[in-house]
Amino acid sequence: MSTRIDNASTDRNLVDDSARDAVISVFVSVFQSVASLVGLVLLTRLLTPAELGIAVATISLISIVDIWVRMGLVQAIIQRDEVGANTKSTSFTISLIFGLIGSAVVFSSADAIENLLEIDNSATAIKVLAGFLLTSSLGQTAEGLLLRNLRFKPYMLI
Repeated sequence: MSTRIDNASTDRNLVDDSARDAVISVFVSVFQSVASLVGLVLLTRLLTPAELGIAVATISLISIVDIWVRMGLVQAIIQRDEVGANTKSTSFTISLIFGLIGSAVVFSSADAIENLLEIDNSATAIKVLAGFLLTSSLGQTAEGLLLRNLRFKPYMLI
């Protein structure tokens, strides 16, 4: 009988934790949306239209390449039955390798991308933002582990 009570208590705690984390997630999402809007308004005031076009094109390019760099490793960690030390180290190594490859490819082809997109002076911005692919890849394993364990509050702070 005590096992049944313990299970009910554990289920209640899980529901309470999930509800609290869902509320935190909503607030963080709203904050991120407002911050993005404020950032966009500031950029439109601080940059010329040509500079804003370079920023938008560069950020779009890096976001597309970031999808390839991520390649589902977070979802793989979440969906595995068991995650041991070997899985964690393999996931980190793969994400690091793909982050390095993505950063190197974008950095080295920045001039060709500038010519392809026909956006003058965008190569420097592309080279600078290529480093974000590497930094993004470094946190993928931790992100997957946080989401797997339903720990949304620390995840939202990343």
